[in-house]
Amino acid sequence: MAIVSYFFDAVEGVPTYTAGDFARAFGMGFETGFLIRETQGGTFGFDIGGTNFTTIYAGRAIIEGHFVEVTGTETLTVPAGSYAGQVVLRLDTTDLRATTLVVKQDRTPIQTATIYELPVYDVNVSNNIITGVTDLRYQGGAVPNNHNQPISTITGLQALLDEKVRWTADPNGVRAIVGRYNGTGKNVVLFLTAAQPAADPTEHRVWIQIDNF
Repeated sequence: MAIVSYFFDAVEGVPTYTAGDFARAFGMGFETGFLIRETQGGTFGFDIGGTNFTTIYAGRAIIEGHFVEVTGTETLTVPAGSYAGQVVLRLDTTDLRATTLVVKQDRTPIQTATIYELPVYDVNVSNNIITGVTDLRYQGGAVPNNHNQPISTITGLQALLDEKVRWTADPNGVRAIVGRYNGTGKNVVLFLTAAQPAADPTEHRVWIQIDNF
């Protein structure tokens, strides 16, 4: 049968539904990514902090139609060594049948039919200690608040920009990462600029060209 529809009351045990059925149905309306909670004042969960960046705070996400919630704090286990790694939310639909927070020793998330890793932070690890982090929570259809980072003070745009995206200096203006195109892994970057931005194979670029920037 080529037409599938969800969900109906069972009659004598038929039909029955699996977790995969629910994930497919929810996946039609919810993109993989991080949820913004009104109770957090519009900011993301999964903030990182604590001693040597080993604490992840409460937050919510949707991964391939599966709902994930960290209700308190989680302490990260950091694999030994020195490496450029990544903190991910790892969904395992077969063996563990759960989602865990994992520090990987590389920056290539696994995204298969049974294991899906949603990147949260890039981390630099030196002698078993996280020495620096880069926020990746904009990916998956949502953008981050500024997290106390410097933000553009362009007259007339402050109210629009505040708590939405982090703008950084560019040779001809300012730039902000506003998302990630999951099909290629490239960042989506918005420019307010006086000249066309140079091509970059790691990015999809959109720009607003302004005279006398």
